[in-house]
Amino acid sequence: MGQEFIIFGEKSFLMNSSIISWIQKYMELFLLQKEHPIWFYEVLEDLNSNFFMPYIKYFFDKDIIGEDKERLTYCLEMLDLTILQMQSTSKREFFDFIKEDIKGTWCDISHEFYNDEWFNDEKNFKEYYIGSLLKLKDLMQEGI
Repeated sequence: MGQEFIIFGEKSFLMNSSIISWIQKYMELFLLQKEHPIWFYEVLEDLNSNFFMPYIKYFFDKDIIGEDKERLTYCLEMLDLTILQMQSTSKREFFDFIKEDIKGTWCDISHEFYNDEWFNDEKNFKEYYIGSLLKLKDLMQEGI
């Protein structure tokens, strides 16, 4: 599994490309269950298309948000909502939620990982999955 840059505007950090793609898919599916302002559906479409690229990952395209503080604030609220949801979710529940949508993709879960030890590694889930969104939030808040 390679490392990819998670980008927001001019800022970035490195993260495992499979993990970040799984998080992108989770966020997309989770947020599609909610109603949003019309412009935010473009963010979700971008999130979906970026999922299929195993390089240069982003969640919120700065071109869509622009310099609009209200849009940035809304995106941060959706990020917080996703973080809260993931904090109340186990790693197994996380993958149960996305497994059909990642089947056959470049980041499908290998059978060698699909075991109880891997699913029950909640420390890893908190540190790398939820932790990545917290890092992204820190980058985005610098723009407020």
